Amino acid sequence: MTVAKAMGDGQPLGAVITRRERAETYRSQGYFFSSADGSPVGSVVGLAVLDALRDETLQTNARDVGGHLKDRLQRLAHRHELIGAVHGSGLCLGVEFVRDRTTPEPATEETAAICERLRELDVIMPPTSDR
Repeated sequence: MTVAKAMGDGQPLGAVITRRERAETYRSQGYFFSSADGSPVGSVVGLAVLDALRDETLQTNARDVGGHLKDRLQRLAHRHELIGAVHGSGLCLGVEFVRDRTTPEPATEETAAICERLRELDVIMPPTSDR
């Protein structure tokens, strides 16, 4: 997984998160290119980000808050046929909206309407597919 933008809080910074054995393949099967920073300032920012993740237990918080959110979304799915599935973990979650759970026909217009209503409530939640 690659991440950037907000990670450096304004400082150009990116990261690749993967297993060591996958990263080792870059030595023999190509290379990784990133247009993000390579300066000492970027390194200091990156270390500060890692310190904040550790010191403020942000991963644990994301797991706990995301778990609570996922549980609540799954409860909603039991009550609303429009929710076909809830995917993901931590705070990286997705809700799949469908018109018919058996086909599963995408609920394209409904998804757009839900995302627009959330935007009106100051929650930015862009659709990432027809579902």
